[in-house]
Amino acid sequence: MGVAGAGARRAWDLRSQHQGPSHVKTISLLSTLANTLGAQGHFDAALGVLRDVARQLEAALGRGHPKVGQAHHAVAAQLMALQRPAEALEVLDAILPDQERALGAGHQAVARLLLNRSAALFTVGRLDDALTTNARAQASFERANMPLLLGITLNARGTMLCEGRRFDEGLATLERARAVLRPVLVAQPEDVLLTSVREAEGECLLGRGDAARALALFEGTLATRLQTVSANDRRSAPSRSGLGRAQLALGQRAQGLENLTRAARDLEASHLDDALLAKSRAALSASK
Repeated sequence: MGVAGAGARRAWDLRSQHQGPSHVKTISLLSTLANTLGAQGHFDAALGVLRDVARQLEAALGRGHPKVGQAHHAVAAQLMALQRPAEALEVLDAILPDQERALGAGHQAVARLLLNRSAALFTVGRLDDALTTNARAQASFERANMPLLLGITLNARGTMLCEGRRFDEGLATLERARAVLRPVLVAQPEDVLLTSVREAEGECLLGRGDAARALALFEGTLATRLQTVSANDRRSAPSRSGLGRAQLALGQRAQGLENLTRAARDLEASHLDDALLAKSRAALSASK
C-alpha cells in the first residue's frame, strides 16, 4: 500500500475508534485512502474503496443527499479513468433521478453528475446524447455563476463537437471556454487548464486540415508547458503529439517523427489519454 496509504488507513482506524465506523466523517475519510491508492497506481483497489464510500454514505444519508451524489460521481470518474465508460454511465444513470428529485434538476451537484455523464456518453459513441447532457450542465453552471465549471463544460463541449467534425462550432465553443476561464485564472496566466483548451483547439484545426495554424498553436502550448514542467515531464505529451502530427502533415518528417515517437512513449507510460495515444500510433504507422 505504501507509506501514504498506510497513513491514510491509520487515520481511518483512529476516526473509526473515536466516532464509529458508520459516522459520516469516518466514511468520508476513506476517500483519502482511495485517492492515495489511485496516486500509487492501484486503480482497481481505489475503485473498490470508492464503491464502499458510496454504499456506506447512501445507507447513512439516503440517495438524495449531495454527499452521496459526490460519492457516486467519484466512482464514475474512477471507472472513466479505467476506460470503463459503460459502467460509469450505469452508475450515473442509477443515482441521477434520486439526486434530481431531492435537489432539483438545476442544482449544481446534479450538473456535476451531468457533466460526467456527458463524458461517458461521448466515450461510448453517443455524441448527440452527450451534447444534450452537456448543455444541461452548462445551463446550470451559468445560472449558478460558476465560471470555472462553466469553462470546463465548454471545453468538453468544444472537444466533442470537433471530434464530431463540427469544426467551426467546436472552435467557437473552445474560444468561449478560454474567454470564460481567463478571468478566473488571471493570477495563473500559464494555467494548465487554459493550455489544455488551446491543445483542444489545435486538435480541431488538425481535424479540419489546417496544419499550419495547428503547428503554430502546438508550438505555443508546448513552450507554455515547458515553462512549468521539466523537459522530460510526460504532461507535455498532448502538445508533442499534436505538434508531431502537424509537422508530418507539412512535410517536416524528421521533427514530426521525433515528437510523435516521444509523445507515444509518454502517453503509453502515463495513461494520460488512450485516445490520443491511438491517434499518435496511427500517425506513426501511416508515416512508414
